[in-house]
Amino acid sequence: MNPVVIMGTLSYAGTHPTTLRVYGVTGTSFKVQIQEYTYLDTSHADEQVSWMVAEAGQWLCPEDGHIYSAGNTLVKNEWVDIEYGEIFEHPVAFSQIVSQNYPNSPMVTRQKDVGAEGFKILLQAEEARDVQGAETVSWFVINRQLEGDRYIQRTKKIVTHKAKKLNFNVEQAGDEEIFFFAAMQSSHGMNTAGLRY
Repeated sequence: MNPVVIMGTLSYAGTHPTTLRVYGVTGTSFKVQIQEYTYLDTSHADEQVSWMVAEAGQWLCPEDGHIYSAGNTLVKNEWVDIEYGEIFEHPVAFSQIVSQNYPNSPMVTRQKDVGAEGFKILLQAEEARDVQGAETVSWFVINRQLEGDRYIQRTKKIVTHKAKKLNFNVEQAGDEEIFFFAAMQSSHGMNTAGLRY
């Protein structure tokens, strides 16, 4: 078993800049903690976050025919190519640090060039700090989906440091609980950044 763990977007109960650190991944569990940046007090309010676990590889979901690709790779502060072949027409990529090689160094993943055959990924530390070394990163890619029981979409280059409202069809969920995931698909500015809702 080779589990891939992806955390959703962190809620906004506490306003300090944070990231999520996953570690201790096994075939049946993992640990997760909120990491505030080191210039802060490192204690943070309780937050809500969605999560998913998938098996590494390329898979066809039998119930709806959707394909996904997932894996784990070592990443540091240089772009790493992730390749999955030409299986996606409109890919959306997610990633998550899943190791704790440098536990006192809060870091985020950044992605760019998300395309039909692959994408690039690197680690960023909080500004004015360096990435200490490599961490294992889980990644998950699935095609855009605008109907059915999932709503998976990419924006154009419209999201900035100011809040941006994005609409989706909540009726698709019916009585089901909604699980929220978001990830930057580009890296047009190299300031350390993350998403909250």
